Formats: sequence, structure tokens, C-alpha cells
Amino acid sequence: TVTITGLTAGTTYDFYVTDSCGANDLSTQTGPGTFITEACLASAQCSYTLNLYDTFGDGWNGNEVDVFQGGANSGSFGASFTGGDSLTGLSLALCPNQTIDLILNEGSFSSEIEFFVINPAGDTVASHLASSTISDGDTLASFTTAPAANAGMSGSDTVCTSAGTVDLTSYLGTYDQGGTWTDLSGSGALTDSLFDASAVGSGTYNFTYLVSSNSGCSVDSSGVTITVQSPSNAGAMAADTLCDTAMVVDLNNYLDTTADAGGSWVDVNGTGALSGSDFDPSMVTPNATYDFRYVVSAPCGADSTTVSLYVDFCSSSIEEYLNGQVNLFPNPAQDVVNIETTGTLTNMAVTVYDAQGKALIRASVPTNGTKQLEVSALPAGMYTVSIQSDQGMAVKRFVKE
Repeated sequence: TVTITGLTAGTTYDFYVTDSCGANDLSTQTGPGTFITEACLASAQCSYTLNLYDTFGDGWNGNEVDVFQGGANSGSFGASFTGGDSLTGLSLALCPNQTIDLILNEGSFSSEIEFFVINPAGDTVASHLASSTISDGDTLASFTTAPAANAGMSGSDTVCTSAGTVDLTSYLGTYDQGGTWTDLSGSGALTDSLFDASAVGSGTYNFTYLVSSNSGCSVDSSGVTITVQSPSNAGAMAADTLCDTAMVVDLNNYLDTTADAGGSWVDVNGTGALSGSDFDPSMVTPNATYDFRYVVSAPCGADSTTVSLYVDFCSSSIEEYLNGQVNLFPNPAQDVVNIETTGTLTNMAVTVYDAQGKALIRASVPTNGTKQLEVSALPAGMYTVSIQSDQGMAVKRFVKE
């Protein structure tokens, strides 16, 4: 057996044979032999039916019809029709979209022969009725086989849920209508060829289009893959309170479970204490709120959310903190004592006590200001100053000379 590749479909070839009888001893070349390549793959062929009839009722008397497909002889029929008025059900294996010529190979009484060609759908596509005017080599009938089914080309796309309804046929290019769509992914969002992207979540969905040829002989299919993306989701807003002594915190821990990963953080207040998603509360001024925005972007739109963190002063006791917000000078003092606030204390009331705890002087101090107390009349000794504010009480002491 010899396999030859690279031949052209539907073509007649001659071949010659030379035998090797031994070293440097070749036989005389014989030939040519002839063969015809199929016009298409066997899997693509359709089965047409050829019915033969004889008006006299004694068979075809040596007449035959040669069936040419695309110009190549695909076979001869009629030699076995030797008696009676009909021989039906002969099969013609024909390729799609081919010109078919049925040519007379004449025997005797050719004026009595008739035939009909039936396609796979049961329709008569060619025929010849008895005629006294035909002769050898005449083309008795011609027709073109039905095109093969064409489901178009496969395609894919990425759409947003906001795209709404997508017509899958727009991805097929040129295709035969009348086929059926199958929702391979079971999305439940397909009606005929219309896929509702807004009815499904993010994911990839596969569909197949199947169509038969007009003759019902061939079937073709194509596939469409749609990737659906939802709009970005940064999740819900969040808030928390941290001590200024707290360790570095990962802001991603404040995102809810629905938030998309891969976003970026923005330091809204420009604290300089944010690196990536890590915030260091020790680097900011306490007793204040700081906002950080989480932003996620995608082809279907961006989204953002805010995490607000209140940084509390936890570095020392409250009294130590409050004392740090007040300065008292000069100390020792002779005539006056100045009380200066450097923080954010409000509604401050000052009381000066002697060593026995007796209140000697009472006054108020402006926010972020200075209050001067007259102490020239006080006896020399140690005195205690209590500064009561909305934030708590600070205690200072001075010596009167």
C-alpha cells in the first residue's frame, strides 16, 4: 500500500509502476493507471438517491450515466440495470456545493432510459425523461448540491453587567440562520440568541450554535464565550479608634468581605503615616480623626470607600497629657505667674491653693492663650495651681519668693 499526500480534491491522476527486480535492475514502466481523488472528505459527503427507469421495461441495455462531481468522474451507474422497468435506491455520495453533471455513456435503446436524483431532504433535484434525441457524451442533467451547513465562526467577548442584553449572533460573522442555541453553562439568562448579562454574576459563560444545511445532510456548530464583569466594589465605609501607641495596622483588615482585592489606598489627610495599606498611628498627632480612601478600578467602572480612624492619646496618663498642655512661668515667681496653654484645652478654670489646701485665687484661661496671675501679695512658700478643663484637670506648682 502506498499513501500519497498533497493531492488536489476532485482531480483525476495518472500513475505508472516500475518494479525493482534487484540492484540496478528495474522493470519496464507500466501505466498509466488512473484514480480520482474525492471532491471532499467522506465525512462531509451527503447521500443523494439515484432512481433509474426504463420505458420499455427491459433494463437499460448497456446504457450508463457517468456522474461527474466538480469535473471529476465519481462513478458510473446503470450497468447492473439489466431487466425490468426500474432500479431505485442507488446512492450517490456527493460533496456540498458542487456542480454535478450526469453524462450518457450510450448503449442500446438509449431513448428508453429515464432517471431522477433525490436529495437527502426528499426533493427531486435533477431528472431525465425518455428522449430520442440524445447521444453518447450528452449531459442529460446538471445540478448543484446544497452548501454545507455553516454555523459561522466561534467568538468571545468581555462585557459588563450593565451591557444588558447581548445578541450572540453578532459574534458568528456569516452563518446559516435557523439553528438553535444551547446554554452550556446553564446560566438561565439565554432566550433564543439573546444573553442577558445583567441577570448573571461575574464569570465566564459558554454557548453553542448548532445548524443543519437546507438539505438536512450536514450539521455545523460554533461556540461563543462571554466573560461578564461586574462594576468594581470597594465595600462599605468603616471607622475605628486607635491608640497612638498602637502597632502598625493593615487598613485592608477594615474592608468587608464583598470588597474587590487589588485596590490602592489614598492618604486623604496627607499624614505621611501610610505606606501601601499600612498605617502607623504613632506618626500622627493624637486626638484627631484621619481618613483613608480605598479605590478599586476595573473596565466596568471604579468604586471607593473610606476608613476613618480616630487616634487617641494613650502615650501617658491623662493627667500627664493635660499637664503637658500647660506651661507655668516664671517659677520661682515674685509678682506675677503666667499660665500658658499650648494644647487644645477648652473652658479652663484656674485655682491657686496654699500648702493647707485653701483656695486663694480663681481665674479663667483663654483657649490657646495666656493668663497672668497677680501673686505679689502672697506670702513666700509653695503653691499649687489646678487647671480644670473640659478635657480634665492639670496640676502645676510654683514657689513664691
